[in-house]
Amino acid sequence: AVHVMDREADSYRVFSDLNSHSCNWVIRLSHNRSIGEDKIFDLVKNQAVVAEREVILSKRSEPLFPQGRKIHPGRKQRKVKLGVQFIHVKLPQSGDIKKHKQQDKYLKSIQINVVRVFELSPIKGEKPVEWFLGTNLEITNRGDALKVVDIYRRRWIVEEYFKAIKSGCKIEERQFSEIESLNKLSIFLSPMAVKLMNLRSLQALEVTKTNILSSHEWAVLERLAITNGRPLKTLGDGLREISHLGGYIQSNGPPGWIVLSRGYAKLNAMAQSLSLFPELC
Repeated sequence: AVHVMDREADSYRVFSDLNSHSCNWVIRLSHNRSIGEDKIFDLVKNQAVVAEREVILSKRSEPLFPQGRKIHPGRKQRKVKLGVQFIHVKLPQSGDIKKHKQQDKYLKSIQINVVRVFELSPIKGEKPVEWFLGTNLEITNRGDALKVVDIYRRRWIVEEYFKAIKSGCKIEERQFSEIESLNKLSIFLSPMAVKLMNLRSLQALEVTKTNILSSHEWAVLERLAITNGRPLKTLGDGLREISHLGGYIQSNGPPGWIVLSRGYAKLNAMAQSLSLFPELC
């Protein structure tokens, strides 16, 4: 397993604890630490570009608050070419830990690899892509560096899963006081969250080529689509019917996790009724 974290986890204490427990990790860096007389970001920028990759940057809406706009400004969808560099460095113990009463519990130094991902030909007026990733995974060549990049990119899938299970399935509102009960509920709700994620990410897939939903769930969606005079050819069409069951209002933008989970709960109940009384079909 590899622990993947965003910039909030860029802490020497986090690195030390993970290494002390023999955990692998990839963390996006935010602090341009000093290594002797040099800065860590400058050191990796001076390394050779070991790989290039073309990717499609998804569209991002403009955040509501100024701080959000500064960190994650809105952007249009565009194709970019990214370069990848890496360097191996030894991090000295940070100053705040040296003053800590329990200084001895943290490692005196940490060996890490730093990977830089950056836009090779930035477009004027657009904030260029640039990530600095810290990791304790071994990097000796192009393939190792790209593996670290791909591991970090999976963070968004994990984020979407947590949104689905927290906002959609409302796991935090159950107010369980024991961790065992919360774990059991997570196991129970996970299939629903994964189904909704798959529906959203594979919207262009034809209905006949997927088993994401059960036959009874598809039968209910077909009946709804016929009743409302709408097509049901792709997963996107199925997602549309589920969102309408959840009270979706088109003027509010794309359906969110709460609407989708509410709609799927209704769909699942209708499908169970159909499985008990097939003559209704």
